[in-house]
Amino acid sequence: MVDDVTDAIAVDQFPELGAVYWFTPRQGCDNELKLDLEGGYYRERLERLNGTRVNRPRVDAWRSHAELTYTANSCSYRNREGDWYGAAARISNYSTDETYTDLEAFAGLGGPITDNLRGDVTLRHHFVGGSTPFLFDDVDIQTELATGLEWDVNDRWKLDGWTRYDLDEG
Repeated sequence: MVDDVTDAIAVDQFPELGAVYWFTPRQGCDNELKLDLEGGYYRERLERLNGTRVNRPRVDAWRSHAELTYTANSCSYRNREGDWYGAAARISNYSTDETYTDLEAFAGLGGPITDNLRGDVTLRHHFVGGSTPFLFDDVDIQTELATGLEWDVNDRWKLDGWTRYDLDEG
């Protein structure tokens, strides 16, 4: 995964086990509530995308993670059409004696702009606490405006693009 545009985070997960419990129907269109539990041993190293070395040691640790996610109008969220909102609560514990928490709230809307162009926008805010030894686990944008645009060029081709904008850091 990419970190700060010029770096790549390489993450090895061995083993990683997870389970998901759906409190609501999986493909329902009203409200969605699910619990994700996962744990495993993780190894992370930072590399420059151009191949030069980075002065950051490799990080190895056990991680247990729980995430409870609620989404209203879940079909609208999945299809990026209509309006949606929700929240997620995450907690991760590490063998390094660190704990990291993230409470996220989000809301968005989307739909057709023209006959062959659709757009969407989602506002997210994270309330984080604690610390994590891993870069991949850390929230990189606390207040984010995410946008998407989808253009049906013809019946065989579609162009899709998205952006993330950091409202705190510009």
